[in-house]
Amino acid sequence: MQDITDDVAQNLNHKNKNGALVSDVFKGDPADAAGIKIGDIIIEINGKPVKDTHELLLMIAAMKVGQKMSVKAIRDGKEMMFQVVVAERKDNVTMAMERSGLGHFGIAAQDITPEMAKQLGIARDGVMVTDVQAGSPADEVGIQPRDIIVQVNRVKISSMKDYTREITKAAQKKSVTLFIKRGRSGYSVTIRID
Repeated sequence: MQDITDDVAQNLNHKNKNGALVSDVFKGDPADAAGIKIGDIIIEINGKPVKDTHELLLMIAAMKVGQKMSVKAIRDGKEMMFQVVVAERKDNVTMAMERSGLGHFGIAAQDITPEMAKQLGIARDGVMVTDVQAGSPADEVGIQPRDIIVQVNRVKISSMKDYTREITKAAQKKSVTLFIKRGRSGYSVTIRID
């Protein structure tokens, strides 16, 4: 999900900047099952207007697992309605924030838990890549699942909160340099998006 900028509103012929732009949909997740697609603009949840991405995340976080929500979205200038079932996840807001980076660079990541660190014999610094979208900018530079991102644009990353904040800033600049640990070696990569 991402907020609607002036450029996005103009490009999609959206009358204003209200709503949240769908920037990624994962195969098999509730949004995908309901028929929501990348490029849709979500403007209402259960009849309540959605001002921006932050408001949308708060609305979803307040719902219970299994609850159905009515989603009004705009696609190609036409209003459409979708019924989405809220699925179980570790934390609605965190999960949605984690996924936001995937839409920009093609990376999904998660915090490194004590159990993961012990099992894999790694430190808890950074966040672990869990998925790389095929054909994405991250895929093109060779980032792989299980890589550990320890810095984003030279800022140390200790948690998903850090990562989400910095990757969102980087997405606005359309370029990011990551320092990555893979096994015992470390390297840096620069990813650019058009």
